[in-house]
Amino acid sequence: MQNFGVNLTAGTNYTVVVNDVAGNPPPSPAPANTYTIPSCAFDCNAYPLPVALAHDVTVTATVAGGTANANVNNGSNDPGGGPITLAQFPAGPYPVGLNPVILTVTNKEGAFAQASATITVNAPTNTITSTANARVTYSASAQVVVLTAMVIGGQGSLNTGSVTFTILAGQTVIGTAITGTVADGAATVHYMLPPGTGAGNYTVQAMYSDVGGTLAPSSDTTHILIVNKAATATQLSVSRATINPGQNVTITALIVDPANAVPSGSVVFCDGATLLSTVTLNAGAASFSTSSLAPGVTHSLTAVYSGDANFLTSSSPVATVTVAPFSFTVTSLSGNAAVVLGGAAAYPMMLTPGSGATFPNPVALRATGLPPGSTVTFHPATIPAGSGATAFTMMIQTGNCQAANSERFPGASLAPMALALLLLPMAGIKPIQKRLRKIPGLSVMLAAAALSLGAMVCLSGCGSNGLFDQAPRSYIVVVTATDTVTNDRTSANVTLTVQ
Repeated sequence: MQNFGVNLTAGTNYTVVVNDVAGNPPPSPAPANTYTIPSCAFDCNAYPLPVALAHDVTVTATVAGGTANANVNNGSNDPGGGPITLAQFPAGPYPVGLNPVILTVTNKEGAFAQASATITVNAPTNTITSTANARVTYSASAQVVVLTAMVIGGQGSLNTGSVTFTILAGQTVIGTAITGTVADGAATVHYMLPPGTGAGNYTVQAMYSDVGGTLAPSSDTTHILIVNKAATATQLSVSRATINPGQNVTITALIVDPANAVPSGSVVFCDGATLLSTVTLNAGAASFSTSSLAPGVTHSLTAVYSGDANFLTSSSPVATVTVAPFSFTVTSLSGNAAVVLGGAAAYPMMLTPGSGATFPNPVALRATGLPPGSTVTFHPATIPAGSGATAFTMMIQTGNCQAANSERFPGASLAPMALALLLLPMAGIKPIQKRLRKIPGLSVMLAAAALSLGAMVCLSGCGSNGLFDQAPRSYIVVVTATDTVTNDRTSANVTLTVQ
């Protein structure tokens, strides 16, 4: 397109004829490119036309298959020095390829001039951005993670443009995005993670952009930052390494970590393979107290920390607690006792813990070796758990004469009858009868003998006035105290003499 400008005289009509390139006049009648211009309605010489100047422009689209904006003005002006307005048609943005445009320059009086130009939009050179996975360990403090992205495009590695790195948890930005310059095909930054960034996987977003605009942008969101859980160490301590049965011991676990944070979670306390308790951490520590460790055993105690969202589990070394063997003694305070049959004997006694100040469990009392027909009672009947040295009384109630005779002369009550049954048949035999008749008073003597024998047997059973009075008899009574939980026991002997 050819642009031109002329000075017009006011009040004069002008005809514009456009000839072909060879200068030949147009055919008659004039074609459509013949124009009649009326005289100026104002002073055309005083207000000249603006000057439209345009030049061809070449730009690159911002993305592959995209568009670009461009301005073809090349110094358009108003000779009178007045303001001008520029309008470019079409207005853009312009697709990849050749885009003819017309620049219209208008002055303040409304006079205008036009110029044409071509906007060439080139497709950008594709680039590829690739990051690498990164790893750090959880910390309660802020920490730096190194992020790197490789960028290639066109003939290979790039040395232009920059990469902006952003760490994302879903759509949430962690920390502050940071930009690194590309050199030798790579951009590296030191990204600051906020304090206490939790353990887990985060998306690393890397976005490349070209400063000159000839390279297409590219990005990568396929790689991650891994924040590992922090390692821990569990320390175990006991309040006493040696205790007596029933004595309290406190076991404490302290969770130590290099992250300078306070772990949460719980601690499991064990005695060997036996679970003792599970305790929730408080300020990184957990304690457990018990008085139930079995006596006579060295206990191997451990603590296992459960871990939490930011900390790994850990186990403590073994801590030992030795519990002394459980022992106690029974002592008679009175020694021996003597009673007549049917009487009662009282024995004051003492039960004393041999290890520790108290009995960890209830203690039951019993007695064996009592005289026949005798009963025993204890006051109190049992020794409660937690008791110290305790006095108690054993009462033995002896049995009656019949019970005593059942041991001394088994079947003694049947002796007279047995003797009579033995003698009576002899009296019925005729040869014996004839001989017995020759002995004066023999029948009376036999009857008297039988009665006397029965009386002697009966009189020898009770009291001290029997014809055959028995000597006093002594019994060894065994008193036994038994722990009702552990079944540990001890005993003492006392003597009971029955007269």
